[in-house]
Amino acid sequence: MTDTKIEPFSFASMQQAAPVHIPERQFISSHDGTSLAYYPFLSEKKTQANMILIHGGGAHSLAGYEHIAYTLQHDFHVNVFLLDLRGHGHSQGKKGDTPRVTDVWQDISQVVDAIKQDHNGAIYLCGHSSGAGLLLNYLSWPKKKKWTVTFLLHLNLAISQALQGLIKSLLPLFKYGSSFCLR
Repeated sequence: MTDTKIEPFSFASMQQAAPVHIPERQFISSHDGTSLAYYPFLSEKKTQANMILIHGGGAHSLAGYEHIAYTLQHDFHVNVFLLDLRGHGHSQGKKGDTPRVTDVWQDISQVVDAIKQDHNGAIYLCGHSSGAGLLLNYLSWPKKKKWTVTFLLHLNLAISQALQGLIKSLLPLFKYGSSFCLR
């Protein structure tokens, strides 16, 4: 493991970090034919962990998230998939928009399907900022994937104790192991 000083997450600090190797961009076709871009940071060691990282609003998967993916790949042997949501980064779609929220949820399910086909182990969905909010909404979608998926969410806003209690009360309703990093 790399010896690093633990600091609060910030894009400014990531922009000052040394560049990391970016794997070749891959594409998957979504349910409506929209081409979704992603970057597979694959561990060289056998792993039982796969993480799909959902970026925040107005961002894309290479807006600093590559440093997180690289560290998880090399220091913790996790396969990390940085997904550009439709309308962001190199994915197709009207910039910063989606016709229906269910389209994004179907995109997530499609990506989970593809990763499950090609890689063994658990799938972890991780969202930053509005990406975390998107995943919270995905949890409530009745057509979400029925696999065991752990959701790691980082909400970059102040969350009241009441909201934390509400989220925790909803967890037993889902057939998922769920972990939340509420900040």
